Amino acid sequence: MQTNINPERIREVANCLAELKPEEIIKFDKNEPEYKTFKKILEKHPEKYTALLGISTGLVDYQLNGNAQEFWQTLEKITTKNNQINSIQKIQKTLDEFMDEKVNARINNMKRKRLNRFFNSSFPKWFIETYPNHKPTVVWEKLAKSMNNHKEMKTIVFAMKVYDIINHIQHNTYLEIPAETPIPCDIHVKRVAKTSGITNQNQENVKKAWNEVAKQINQQTNQNISIFRIDSIIWQLGQIISKTNKTQKNA
Repeated sequence: MQTNINPERIREVANCLAELKPEEIIKFDKNEPEYKTFKKILEKHPEKYTALLGISTGLVDYQLNGNAQEFWQTLEKITTKNNQINSIQKIQKTLDEFMDEKVNARINNMKRKRLNRFFNSSFPKWFIETYPNHKPTVVWEKLAKSMNNHKEMKTIVFAMKVYDIINHIQHNTYLEIPAETPIPCDIHVKRVAKTSGITNQNQENVKKAWNEVAKQINQQTNQNISIFRIDSIIWQLGQIISKTNKTQKNA
């Protein structure tokens, strides 16, 4: 069966990314819209509730009525003006208000049901009571189970990335993320996969190709660079390509 994955292009892309120094890779994370938002939120709100807020918000970061920057800036605006988030109930209240915003207008009922499922599960209480003494792999497994989703589902994986970023903001260190973790596969990640020639835009091929890129980077650098770091680079490149394509069409 043909996979349409190009080993030569994967090797070339991995070679390029392997030249980046760790501090340069971190700069891409710091440019992520969710990083900027939670850096601000953590100035006012307790860490463990902020982490749970990040995970729960990551679960509904899809099909936006706007872009990711608007999505996370809107959450920041709401949390900035509200009282301190120091309970699960206050996280729910914050997200109820967030769901009323224009950026969440698309498939709004579906997103609300998704949040209801999350908060009606045992995960939020368990997460707060065990924070920070739980392994990321256990958080990932319990999160997927609470949502009745596969671990590899985009929003589940992305919620874990948000949790990882919050941990870095607060402690200047990343969580131990398994090497087999798939990239959160959205349109930008697919676009760069196709543009770079590593594979077509088939979702499973895209995940496999980027994981192979990450594997080769780590082999070359003798480091343990998470797929989430690769995602930050690729996602931002995808946004640049998208903006360039729109400019060319309008020219």
